[in-house]
Amino acid sequence: MARILIANADPIERLILIGALESAGHEVVEARDGTDAIELAADTDPRALVLDEVMPRSGGAETGRAIRRRGESGIPIILLTSRASAARGRGVRSTDTVLKKPIDPDELVAAIDTVLD
Repeated sequence: MARILIANADPIERLILIGALESAGHEVVEARDGTDAIELAADTDPRALVLDEVMPRSGGAETGRAIRRRGESGIPIILLTSRASAARGRGVRSTDTVLKKPIDPDELVAAIDTVLD
């Protein structure tokens, strides 16, 4: 299906999300923080980003903006946050998807399917 980049500092949450996306047929590239995600995005050419709002070295919204500035301006972003309403004020585009934690793996797969259509 599609290559998805996930950036999440929590290893357990990352594994759950990766498992859900791989079970749905996607290839997943994983990063432990935003800075790693920025580097990996340049090397792996993902079709969508799944970014945790709070990560060391670069949060999700900041990471998404950096990746878009590098030439991936139209890449879909799914931002994972415990405060969905607050995320909208931090540079998240109205077209980006914001999912409230705890994340239901099926909800993430549905969101990926939607942004890739």
